[in-house]
Amino acid sequence: MLHIDFAGNIVVVKCLPGMAQAACAAMDSLQWGNVVGTLAGEDTFICITKDENKAIDLVTELKKLLKNL
Repeated sequence: MLHIDFAGNIVVVKCLPGMAQAACAAMDSLQWGNVVGTLAGEDTFICITKDENKAIDLVTELKKLLKNL
């Protein structure tokens, strides 16, 4: 993951080219309770959360995970 941001209840994750589908599948396997669904493209995937506060929480957690890599 290269960049994570959100707009409303949608979290946008930018990845290296060709990696978004794998990262999105990994995200799905974590079964985050507040994620309603995900959708992947070539280098970007989105997570749709239940509300904006849940999106903020998800962005915070994903950024923490990135720091630990």
